[in-house]
Amino acid sequence: MDFFENQEKARRKTGLLVFYYCLAVLFIVAGVYSVLILLLSMLNSQEGYEVYGFWHPELLAGAATVTLLIIAAGTLYKVHQLSRGGKSVAELLGGRPANPQSEDKKEHILLNVVEEMAIASGMQIPRVYILDNEKSINAFAAGFNTDDAVIGVTRGALEKFSRDELQGVIAHEFSHIINGDMRLNIKLMGVLHGILIISFIGFAVLRSTLFRSTRRRRSRSSREGTIAIVILGIALIIIGYVGVFFGNIIKSAISRQREYLADSAAVQYTRNPSGIKGALKKIARIAKGSEIENSHAQEASHLFFSNGISSAIMNLMSTHPPINERIKRIDPGFSGETKADLSHLQADSPVKGFAGGGSFAVDTEKVKSSVGKTNPENLAYAGKIMRGIKDPVVNAAHKLPHAKAVVYSLLLSNNLPVREKQLTLINSQSEKQVIETIKEIKHQITELPPEYRIPLLDISIATLKEMEPEDFPDFKNTILRLVDADGKISLFEYTVKTMLLRHLEYSFSKPSSPQVKYRSIKSLNEEVRIILSALAHHGVDDKKMRAEAFSKASSRLGLPASLTMIPLEKCTLEEFDKSLKKVEKSSPNLKRVIIYACAECVTADGVVTLKQYEMLRAAADAAGCPFPPLAPGKIDK
Repeated sequence: MDFFENQEKARRKTGLLVFYYCLAVLFIVAGVYSVLILLLSMLNSQEGYEVYGFWHPELLAGAATVTLLIIAAGTLYKVHQLSRGGKSVAELLGGRPANPQSEDKKEHILLNVVEEMAIASGMQIPRVYILDNEKSINAFAAGFNTDDAVIGVTRGALEKFSRDELQGVIAHEFSHIINGDMRLNIKLMGVLHGILIISFIGFAVLRSTLFRSTRRRRSRSSREGTIAIVILGIALIIIGYVGVFFGNIIKSAISRQREYLADSAAVQYTRNPSGIKGALKKIARIAKGSEIENSHAQEASHLFFSNGISSAIMNLMSTHPPINERIKRIDPGFSGETKADLSHLQADSPVKGFAGGGSFAVDTEKVKSSVGKTNPENLAYAGKIMRGIKDPVVNAAHKLPHAKAVVYSLLLSNNLPVREKQLTLINSQSEKQVIETIKEIKHQITELPPEYRIPLLDISIATLKEMEPEDFPDFKNTILRLVDADGKISLFEYTVKTMLLRHLEYSFSKPSSPQVKYRSIKSLNEEVRIILSALAHHGVDDKKMRAEAFSKASSRLGLPASLTMIPLEKCTLEEFDKSLKKVEKSSPNLKRVIIYACAECVTADGVVTLKQYEMLRAAADAAGCPFPPLAPGKIDK
């Protein structure tokens, strides 16, 4: 199953969530109505009246209305509480942001593993949180999408895992991020809180009534009323736990199989089954190995790497498969701790990328199959990139406001008059720290291999998401002015601007996710024609090869023969950008065929130029799909 199919499947599972939610609400309404009938019948019999009948439409309507309003209010409250995405979940569970300047070596290893995995998969680097108060071994991923995703790790996991084990667990969580599981998980938290709100009210009623009854003496009728209220409170608690039951059915139905898939993906990503297998074995060997002590563990139990709650009742409908079964699926033979042969992936491995901006030999099917995935070669290449960027530059990319200096330095022109104009602008608009940092790192950034620039930008974006919201408009204005300093925009400037602003604008303005508007390629014929023409033109000098690349890609899409390649002068980056914004509103399955056609176009001659890769990365980024670095490969010099 590929990335786009997983996205479509995640959308369909929302329908399953709605079905179970409605079923749970129906049972809760029926339970509340039945309790009211029982109480009224009991009170009537004590007063000598006739037993209250079961069918009372007015009472049912009233009970249903009040119950639905309470459930809706509980759901909306939790949804609002979680509106900041993964960050709000991490804070709810007691997490704090990992600190790149920390003296804790384990913390540095965690950040390094997360960044390598993000670069290898071509997605935005998620925020990292550490649950310092949790001594057990666990982790989670949460968020609405890759822009607000976080990965959380308990202190116990940080202390007890080796680097390989930590990498296996992080790869597991990346699978949840890439495959669209997170959005459904965070919706589950909101929905389940609404279902459970009835039991919370029951506890409140019971505590309040018992407290009042111990404070004052009451008449017989008053005592009978108190008993009735106590019964109501107990009944509401029981009814509320019908919500718990359905909540766990929902979690179990949606979560269990995804854990097997994420374990499998972790092995594929790292080609090191002993990593995730060792992590699972450590959890199994330790008492309360993965149990989370935080009071919100129950509502977030479906997010965790391993079962975060220990109740035997909850395990009947566990969100996670048994650990032993997960280990067996990774290692059916249980032949002991075996170490995969990773010698070809070590630091000195001769992994190559774009040599001096040259071209990169690739296979079309390999490029297509890499969308939304990663592999050990990409992971090793990401490690090579991280080690290849000098410490002062990496350190600056990890800190505010220094990360601004990194981005500004990436945009500095090689043309001396334009560069001076840009530096004058920066000096007039920036803090002293930013100006000083640019002086220190600009030459080191200039010397970076071209293929290291986008990963460095990714690291900087992750840091810039932490800037104060009021600082963003000025930063955005500076970026736009730097790009426009020479009155034209290069492909790299376009890539930086679009990626930077797309991801930061989401963080600071929270625009609604684009609704699916296009499901047929016919509705995007002209836009796809522009995108394919731009890809064919950039980086390929041979006119005949350009036409062949466009023809091959357009025929795969079934575009009409009348839609020929657009001339270079009419195929501007502005038109390319407008077209991508429409593709962003297409269905996952339509995005698949468009991105695959783009891959066909740029690999038609068996190589990909750096310019083509940057455009392909921009297209994939607009479509919301991670696109990993194309490595390793043979360099065509």
